[in-house]
Amino acid sequence: MKKPQNPAKRGVGPGETPAQPDATRTPIHVEQLERLAHELNNLLDGSIRNVGLARRAIEDRGPGGAGEGLDDIKRRLDTATFALERMADLVHASMQGGSQPLGSPLLNQAPPITIGEAASHAVEVVRPEAQEHRVALAVEIDEAAFGIPAGPLYPVLLNGVRNALEAIGRSGGIGRVVVQVRRGQAPDPAKDARRWVEIDIIDDGEGPPQGRPADAVFEAGFTTKETGGGLGLAVSRDLVKQAGGTIELRRRPDRHDSRRPGAVLRIRYPESKAGMDQVVGGPGPRS
Repeated sequence: MKKPQNPAKRGVGPGETPAQPDATRTPIHVEQLERLAHELNNLLDGSIRNVGLARRAIEDRGPGGAGEGLDDIKRRLDTATFALERMADLVHASMQGGSQPLGSPLLNQAPPITIGEAASHAVEVVRPEAQEHRVALAVEIDEAAFGIPAGPLYPVLLNGVRNALEAIGRSGGIGRVVVQVRRGQAPDPAKDARRWVEIDIIDDGEGPPQGRPADAVFEAGFTTKETGGGLGLAVSRDLVKQAGGTIELRRRPDRHDSRRPGAVLRIRYPESKAGMDQVVGGPGPRS
């Protein structure tokens, strides 16, 4: 007996109505997919580079154990493993629907991380690429701020460090990116008694775009890259806003090089109350 033909694989017959596109695929869903792809690409690129370097180091080790140390190899693999966990978080969050922004800690499956861990790992993810451009990376974290919950800010840090690195690369390479994390005060301490966190991502690259409003860089679609999609800073703005904070990109006040004025990405957000890391960062307390 002949099997009935799959309507999806045959042409439209006389009197039949052509199949309509899926009406549920709204512009919001498309934007969410684009943002997910952007964040996954950031993590995947660094993971591939770190795994590749670890494999090469293992292959280059001689019979006597010469070559890159096992501790360095383990660090690269740990970096890639952590990035894969963050990717799983993002995919899980994207499958929960549009009720929470991409990267929301309310949707994370992995244990919560501190802002110190987030900053350190973001730097490690891009370190192989930084070495290619001869860019030095540094993390300066006040001891009192290291253990503060990162909440949804890991993608913000990774985007910021990568953007700083690329800004130096477009200026010819050879430079320095510094991530500084410290405690701070609320924008209006008289009205807000909460303790805040301040994060500066500082570079000596090409600086913010000239002739545009300062906040234009945070608009979806705005980019100065030849192949950029203009999503990274837009996602960062949304996540910082979700955390109740502010984000801005400014020229460095301490540099007077018109070709490479450098930039400071400043992120400020209120510290979560005690125990909130167990609620907003994952399913249970850290082990």
